[in-house]
Amino acid sequence: MNLSSSREFLILNKYKEFINILDNLIENIPKKDYFYKDKLKDLSIKLLYFINKVNNEDNYKNISIYKVEINSFINIIDYILERRNNVSRPLRVFSHSKIYHIILKGLDSQTIFFDDQDRKFFLNQVFITKKEFNYEIFAYCLMSNHVHMVIKCEDEFLSKSIQSLLVRYVSYFNKKYNRTGSLVQNRFNSRNVETEKYFIEVCKYVHRNPEKAGIALTQNYKWSSYQEYIRKKKIISSSLLMHYFDNDISKFADYTLKTLEKIGIEDYIEYEMIPKISDEELAEELIKRFNVNNMVGLLNFFKNKDKKELVECLKEIHKIKVVNISQVARVTKITKRIVESVWKMK
Repeated sequence: MNLSSSREFLILNKYKEFINILDNLIENIPKKDYFYKDKLKDLSIKLLYFINKVNNEDNYKNISIYKVEINSFINIIDYILERRNNVSRPLRVFSHSKIYHIILKGLDSQTIFFDDQDRKFFLNQVFITKKEFNYEIFAYCLMSNHVHMVIKCEDEFLSKSIQSLLVRYVSYFNKKYNRTGSLVQNRFNSRNVETEKYFIEVCKYVHRNPEKAGIALTQNYKWSSYQEYIRKKKIISSSLLMHYFDNDISKFADYTLKTLEKIGIEDYIEYEMIPKISDEELAEELIKRFNVNNMVGLLNFFKNKDKKELVECLKEIHKIKVVNISQVARVTKITKRIVESVWKMK
């Protein structure tokens, strides 16, 4: 797709320059770098779609949502271009308070927790590593394809503690699901927490993440530390945060369940684009549809199919209209090339 030829899209003035630059970049990427070229083309189509949405929308709330989508795609595009050009990342700047907001993301947004056993194992490793590296954890939230944590850790142990946690979990995950390779992004995201106000609000953001994503109400979500503050503490250190609420649980709950304040958190955290169906929901649907017992059984089911049988399976999956090629490839471990070739058949 040549972006400059897509005149049917009404492009916002503030994005015109970016679109033109991206168009030239895509056209000048050599054929040998087809992976980057195809990825950027796909993202550019989605980017233009949401720009068009903004131009044709009167509802302010919807416009705000679309703009978040637009900025998210721009961030992803910037990241891909950075990787292709081998631009080195800046060194991590340590926090004076030694408190950090940590975000661990699945590689290419893939699911990192398929069931409660996965989540329990991860939290158990958090418990172990926090003892080993003597860090405190004030808040956490486990989503299907990413994790938020607010921790206090000595500078020299920050990277070591997170890497140790990830090595253990990825080893478990790969063995359980009979896979190899990376599961999460190599470099975790961290934001220094230097003020009391930011500390209180970022903990609130972490606890409200499931509600923001439209998955569950904050007070009903099982896999965040909000439950530990309200009920029984297991791995968190609660005294610092509760100090700001006079150790009153009702004050903490009332504040947490209110709408987020605008203090820059939303600008920092990449918007988590929620598909019409999550990887976890797709896996559950396929387990039912193909009559297998669990995720391991599903992966073995596809692995043992011959070419003809696999084609029929993919045609059946194609009937689920709310999924895309990348998502099916992530969940089934069938290559994107095969999924795409079958779905293009008539």
